[in-house]
Amino acid sequence: MDIFNCTKEELAKHLAEDTDLYNQSTDLIRKLKRKGVLSPEIDGSLEETLSLLEEANKIATDSKYFVFNTDDTYTESEGYTLYQKVNGELVQSLGLTEHGPRTVREIADFLKKRNIKEVFTVNIPYEGGYCGLDKDEDGGDDDVISHSIVDNQGIKDFEKKDIKIIFLKP
Repeated sequence: MDIFNCTKEELAKHLAEDTDLYNQSTDLIRKLKRKGVLSPEIDGSLEETLSLLEEANKIATDSKYFVFNTDDTYTESEGYTLYQKVNGELVQSLGLTEHGPRTVREIADFLKKRNIKEVFTVNIPYEGGYCGLDKDEDGGDDDVISHSIVDNQGIKDFEKKDIKIIFLKP
């Protein structure tokens, strides 16, 4: 049973316009299913509905930017790296420099030049990573580059630069 009266592409447009909608929708559907309050007709099609939402969200977030808190053990520094999602894979836009990860200012300047006012962050699972990006990468010579979700202080720092950080669920 279809609960959406639109195509996957139209749904993706709505998800792109309201970036909280995907998380809210999937959370609501899963909670109602756990509580057992859905009619049998709807309950039977939930996996299909969740799959459609996920596919539409992939379309909606493609070409979007993702920022991560990044720890580099080689330079013993912490900062940020920026990726762009292209065809379901995260492609590095602003990565490490010889001095380590980027600053909020460097990321914000890059985004502002492209008129980007909001970016995503996601908690990368240890197993399987997220869109081709692993939580921990081998930096060579026993060094590790770790990517994690932007913390509350980082969110505040980006907000001061007029960049909104949106949390996604993997």
